[in-house]
Amino acid sequence: MKTIILAFSLCFLSFLNAQLLVPENSIRFSEDRGFDYDPNTDAVYFNDFNNGKVITFGVGGNIYNNGTLSSLGTIWAIGNKIRFSEDRGFDYDPNKDAVYFNDFNNGRVITFGIGGSITNNGTLSSLGTIWAMGNKIRFSEDRGFDYDPNTDAVYFNDYNIGKVVTFARGGRVGIGTTDPKQMLSIQSTRPKFVLTDNDGDAGVIEFYELTNQLRFQKWLNSGSTYDKTIMVLDGDYGNVGIGTLTPDARLAVNGDIHAKEVKVDLVGWPDYVFDKDYELPTLEDVETHIKEKGHLQDIPSAQKVAENGIKLGEMNAKLLQKIEELMLYTIAQQKEIQKLKEEVKLLREGQK
Repeated sequence: MKTIILAFSLCFLSFLNAQLLVPENSIRFSEDRGFDYDPNTDAVYFNDFNNGKVITFGVGGNIYNNGTLSSLGTIWAIGNKIRFSEDRGFDYDPNKDAVYFNDFNNGRVITFGIGGSITNNGTLSSLGTIWAMGNKIRFSEDRGFDYDPNTDAVYFNDYNIGKVVTFARGGRVGIGTTDPKQMLSIQSTRPKFVLTDNDGDAGVIEFYELTNQLRFQKWLNSGSTYDKTIMVLDGDYGNVGIGTLTPDARLAVNGDIHAKEVKVDLVGWPDYVFDKDYELPTLEDVETHIKEKGHLQDIPSAQKVAENGIKLGEMNAKLLQKIEELMLYTIAQQKEIQKLKEEVKLLREGQK
């Protein structure tokens, strides 16, 4: 098909040239319009004879417009320039190997430099347009992204506040810090991580610097004050508080605990009560202590329990101690009862 079209075109041009007075090295579409080849410059010219050589096809593919430009929307190539109108277009500067977009009223407003750098040399406006200025991208006069080649990081700048977000090497993101140590680093006086539902209620993770605590809170309608602190992690001692802001142990719970099993590690289980050398208090001593103190020996009083609570492991050990002592008393009493039974039996047998 291509062969047929080419043959037809050659025949048509031959016919056309046969009808026209065609100079050597020329192709004519009419008496005054067509292409001329100049072997001296090794260039092809498009001639509009009213205007002369209006377009030149030079060596290496360069295209030049040699005529007068108009502002009818046509694109022209002129030397190292491309024009969209008399006063607007692209210029290439071989000395700097850069392309400039020229608005002739404002000069070179945009520069396309080596390595893909784009610089805006004109005046910015706040109409919502995005501008590239060297290592910067701007959304308005005072907000946008900056790239710092020294740290190889990208910063989002809110110029009223400064560098508010940092995108560092390795995918690390910093909010409120320009040097994120982890994949996500948040820095402020009281940094918070807020998860909000569609009703406006929120779960909040907050680091409270004054007490060095990590707090898990519940907010209602995302207010500025928390509704309830659910849990606290103490950074100084590693204590955990549930329902309390001042955990005084590894786990402090201000409320009930529901568990299937609780295991307590202890040293010193009171089997020593059954040692031969153990001094078992007499029942008289026990009675005297109860009358004087109002509670068993080695067992805290009700007042101390109310003030200080009890330790489950320690209390279970003390209770077992009392159970074992009670067992010794019971054994001794059983022996005494058995002895009395035998004596009663002998007395009865002597009366017969």
